[in-house]
Amino acid sequence: MKILVCLLLVTFSVFSWAHKDDLNSVEKSATSAEIQTTLNGMEPVPLVVQKCWSARKCTGKVLSNRDAHNCKVKSRGKSWSNSAGACYNL
Repeated sequence: MKILVCLLLVTFSVFSWAHKDDLNSVEKSATSAEIQTTLNGMEPVPLVVQKCWSARKCTGKVLSNRDAHNCKVKSRGKSWSNSAGACYNL
């Protein structure tokens, strides 16, 4: 077991040393203006909206924005809607 751990550590350290120069060249090749232009050209990523509802058929009060499992277990929700708007009774 100790040999396996040592082997993994050596492998990861060699890998990081081998690719460190590649990362440095990427950082030096782009100016801050070029990076800002690239960032401005990117489209925003839509947020995932999911809601935990207090009543069935996604009615009642919104209890939280948890996933379906945690909606039922932690928030005691009765229904859950995903980002596409589909409603699921729990």
